[in-house]
Amino acid sequence: MKNKIIHLLYLFFGLFPIKKNRVVFSSFDYSLYGGNPRVISDYMLENNKNYEMVWVLNNDVEAKLPSGIKRISSHSLKKIYYYATAKVWVDSHHFYNRWKRKRQFLIQTWHAAVPLKKLEGNCPDYFSPSHIRQVYHCSQMADYHLSNSDMASRILREGVWCQGPILQVGMPVNDMLVNMDKKQRDIILQKLGLDNDKKYILYAPTCRQNACDDHLNTLDYDGVAQAFQKNWGGNL
Repeated sequence: MKNKIIHLLYLFFGLFPIKKNRVVFSSFDYSLYGGNPRVISDYMLENNKNYEMVWVLNNDVEAKLPSGIKRISSHSLKKIYYYATAKVWVDSHHFYNRWKRKRQFLIQTWHAAVPLKKLEGNCPDYFSPSHIRQVYHCSQMADYHLSNSDMASRILREGVWCQGPILQVGMPVNDMLVNMDKKQRDIILQKLGLDNDKKYILYAPTCRQNACDDHLNTLDYDGVAQAFQKNWGGNL
């Protein structure tokens, strides 16, 4: 019943005209003012003042949005109105209870540089049939997916049934790391209290069902460090 009511509301607000300069952003199921959508909205705000930019966030998200960006609750009627009348949606996650009009565009940025874990298409029996249907629906709805490599593009095709165009242009959140010059790098290392003559490895495992200990206790840290030094040199 809830889905039907929400669908009817989208149909109702769909009677309003689409605003060509309106862009709606959301990240990680409305729980984060960040990720790829944040980088894109920051760039747009800095370089073009003619867009009406709206962020949809959960009520408990603590974030100070800059002037020029409107915040909308993910549990409000305004959310449906703005989604129904925006020209472009920018997302980083699969979503539920949303319907796109023909003249609207969805840019799916995803939330991982390279999704190394198995996705829905790789293990469909692990997920509920309703979740699989929703993921497939969202992927088919997207007009563009972002990718940073042949590997990531292949995984998106196989893992979330991406059929539309893939823009293999990089990941916005990683562009700064790729394009960073030595001066920027030294400033960051200084703030973190790290030596600028060393190389650092960031290990950030995805923990599911509080299984972090399994990841942290089984990794051969010395072996990883030796392999990095052997292949790329430098001090770790």
